[in-house]
Amino acid sequence: MDHKTGKISKVEPITEADDLKDAKKQANAMAKAKSTLADAVAKAVKANSGYRAVSAAAEIEAGAANADVGLVKGSSAKYVDEKL
Repeated sequence: MDHKTGKISKVEPITEADDLKDAKKQANAMAKAKSTLADAVAKAVKANSGYRAVSAAAEIEAGAANADVGLVKGSSAKYVDEKL
């Protein structure tokens, strides 16, 4: 993915068993989601002033869809959960 434009620049097949398992879990979480991953990232960034999002993954926790958002600010990093 081109991080400046947001366009997909290269597609690679999933070949590792764990990668496929993780992708299926994320797809299941997004199927239960009531909002987009982008909305969850925007909410996490807004709630954590000065931080930038560097990762996001959908997951199911306690039966509900959540986004696990990775944030950084200088040398400080943290993960926050946002409802999907």
